[in-house]
Amino acid sequence: MLRLTRRQWNNVTIIGCVFFIGLFSLMQRFDDSMADAVPVFDDSNALQSVSLGLRQWHLSPQGQWQCVPESTDCQKQGALWAELALLPLVAHPIPDETSQTLVIQTQSGASLQWQWFAQAGVLRSHSDNWYQLPMRYRNLLADSQ
Repeated sequence: MLRLTRRQWNNVTIIGCVFFIGLFSLMQRFDDSMADAVPVFDDSNALQSVSLGLRQWHLSPQGQWQCVPESTDCQKQGALWAELALLPLVAHPIPDETSQTLVIQTQSGASLQWQWFAQAGVLRSHSDNWYQLPMRYRNLLADSQ
């Protein structure tokens, strides 16, 4: 067995702790867990259209998604928007970037305006509540810019 001095054992312990803290931080950062996510839309309040910058998604009366500008995966993106779920944040982040306006309209006619902070991956609602987007939605929004 290796003979290590007390100082060497301390170094091994410190390096092990730093490694596991880093590992857990990475796991948490890239975790796409939807366990705590709250669905934004339901059957009584379904999504009708979404507008982000120059991109728009609109649900036609036939139930097909239409995109402006045209997109090859418009149906997939529209379906992803329709099942949007958000993770509520307790702490209010202070992103140091400019936001984009995200306008969501439901079938009931309600129009909600949100602020999207792309680098932080967070949305601020019109009532000043903050939400974290799971990774798959962040990718959709990043592709929309």
